[in-house]
Amino acid sequence: MVHLQSGLRILRDMRRSSIGNHIVEDNIAPLFMRLSIQSIIYVEARSTHDKTAFARKLMDVSREEIVISEEFESLEEARNALDQAADGLFRAFYMWDEDLPVALQPTDSLAIFDKYTSQLSLWSLAFEKFMISKSKDLTSREVQGAALLKIHHTTAKIMAGVRPDMSDMRALFEALNAEKFLEYLDDFQIVINLSRPLIATAEQDAKNGKPPLTFSSDVGLIGPLYYVCINCPIVSIRTTAMELLLRCPRREGMWNSVLIAQMIQQHWELEARHKEAQEMGLEVDEFGFPVPFNDRGSVHFAFFGRPTEMNTSGVSHFAPP
Repeated sequence: MVHLQSGLRILRDMRRSSIGNHIVEDNIAPLFMRLSIQSIIYVEARSTHDKTAFARKLMDVSREEIVISEEFESLEEARNALDQAADGLFRAFYMWDEDLPVALQPTDSLAIFDKYTSQLSLWSLAFEKFMISKSKDLTSREVQGAALLKIHHTTAKIMAGVRPDMSDMRALFEALNAEKFLEYLDDFQIVINLSRPLIATAEQDAKNGKPPLTFSSDVGLIGPLYYVCINCPIVSIRTTAMELLLRCPRREGMWNSVLIAQMIQQHWELEARHKEAQEMGLEVDEFGFPVPFNDRGSVHFAFFGRPTEMNTSGVSHFAPP
């Protein structure tokens, strides 16, 4: 995170000294945008004040807004437009205080959220038209890239869709519960179905001796599968996501699949203990209603900065019932 923030300052200085330099805008700025999207799990380990300050720094990463047309001309155009929408959504999320209801979140964060949620919808229409007209001309590698874009869009769609209504005056951590995610079971399954062949391809590449990437600025499969494991309310889907995550241990930029699997397992254990406490009548509010589970970032804090050896021993494939 320190390096990323230093890089953002360097980007700002480069823009000041290189006005009109397309290399900065076309190559360097998108790189930092993708790194900032990757950093979400690390940002979640910070205080609300730190997250908000970081979100405001990210506002200068991309100067020129991409206007989403009716149909994308290329996968690269679709990728850049999706990066822009996801980056905008995450900036809004970073600025939110989970102890407050949606209606009391910063006004500018709600405007950012609405803007980029709308962009997600436009992206879906443009991407579907692109795939209908141009999918037959794509190489096998480009088809894989298209599947990964669809996975990322579906994950972002869930993130945006589960936001509580403005009329819901519960704190965010209370309002974001399993009932909200039940509406997106088909989308969770889409992430699983599209991930399977991509994992199989990665396994085959490993068998063929193709070296894995040690670092990339792009988000791959680890982030979406992590999101499914943590948020999908159906145990069988979560378990499948964990199995896919562990089938091909790897790093994707800031993300380490084995470390993430360990975080998920600890989250599941905390969730199971919370459920047991509810059944004993311990985790209830002042009216006697069950309090929804929320680890309040404890798992992130426990794992933040830990060593990242690629060792899968001791990691369970199965979610608690």
